[in-house]
Parts: sequence; structure tokens; C-alpha cells
Amino acid sequence: MIAAVFKVSYTALGQEWPVVTLIGTAFFVRPRVALTARHILPPARYAPDDGFTRCEYWLLGQAGLRIQFAPRHLTRARGIDAMRIDVPKPCNGPAMPLGTGPPAMGEMHAALGYADPSAMARPYVVRPRPWTRTADVLEWFDLPKLRHARRGVVDSTRTATVAAADVRLDGVNVIEFRAGGVQGMSGGPLVHEATGRAVGVLSFGLPNEGKVKDVVYAMPMAAVATALDL
Repeated sequence: MIAAVFKVSYTALGQEWPVVTLIGTAFFVRPRVALTARHILPPARYAPDDGFTRCEYWLLGQAGLRIQFAPRHLTRARGIDAMRIDVPKPCNGPAMPLGTGPPAMGEMHAALGYADPSAMARPYVVRPRPWTRTADVLEWFDLPKLRHARRGVVDSTRTATVAAADVRLDGVNVIEFRAGGVQGMSGGPLVHEATGRAVGVLSFGLPNEGKVKDVVYAMPMAAVATALDL
């Protein structure tokens, strides 16, 4: 089960228009455990956006998946761009199996996630409607239209040191995926198509500027599983 990760900042329920941000993607590996990229929710983002006094974090996915979570549910991996979300209630869909061995070189993989509306190739318009609950705000988004996938062959791994605004990594092993991706997919799974297993957690992409990435890099699942006690 794959979910979009939303942050909603507001002051009073039903008053003014909240600021709603699709900050990344997560995927469930157990009924109550989801994985995502550490950089999508750094401590600086736990606070409401400027001008607001409250904020909420939600996982929104297929089959009516809608789960609120909080910073206390997060476990940040050390040294790699991965994070665990221990959700307060189980998801209503299947967990994704994990592949903890090296990625199968020369075989087809898929990067899966949700695209930030501003990164869509075609204009995507969010149409706000009156609201009284934060859950109402999430209905403004047509999730099927935001689902995004890139398919390609994995042919290399490498060691990377990254010092970007959101991602800072020092000499970590990463899976290189040349099929690329878009902003919003960070935290989604890199899936080996022959087995359906997640072999990595999508992290950063190149070029640094812009919302469309020609190449994306994933944290290998073996390292993620060890760092987050899976």
C-alpha cells in the first residue's frame, strides 16, 4: 500500500484557507508500519507554516486510506535518508514485501509515488470547497491523478555524498535509477517488477534544481531494514 504524505497548516477549523502540501510518499511494510524518506519531515517542518498556529500530518491512499500521524510516531534512521512511521491504526490494504538483497542489475524496476501537483506535466487544479474538518481538505485532491510511476532498468549502485537543502548524506551507498522521477515521490518504493518487492526507498534526484529529476537515487532496503529494525 502506497500513500501520499500531506501536511495541513491552519489556525481554526473551517476558517480561512489552510496551506496544504504534498510533502512526499510513504509505503506500508506492515499493517502499522510505513517507510518514507527522512528528509520529507525534518524537525523544522513539524511546526505550522508561517501565519498559522496548528498543523496536522496525514497519510492518504487508495481504498479510503486516511491515517493521521504525529512527530511522536516517527523514527529517523541515522546516516541514511529513511524514516519509519508507526501509525496509530492499521492500514486497510496489503503491505509491500521487502527485498533485502542487492538490487537485480539489468532487470526492470519501478519508482512509485505521488507527484506534487506543481510537478505534473499537465496543469493540475486544486478546487477548495468549504470545510469543517481537516479530512475535508484532503478530499480536494484527486489522488489517482497524482499517482506517478517511472519504469527502467537498474544498472548501477554507487557511493554518494549529498549536501543539499533537504538531504545531507555522507558516503552512503545508493541505488541509481536512470528512469528519473518528480518532486513528491521522495519516500516511495523502488520495486523490482519481477518479484514485486521493494528494494529501496526513493531519496534524492538530479538535477538539484527543478521538480522533474532525470536520475533518482534510492536507499538500499538492506540498510533501511537494519537502521529501522524491520
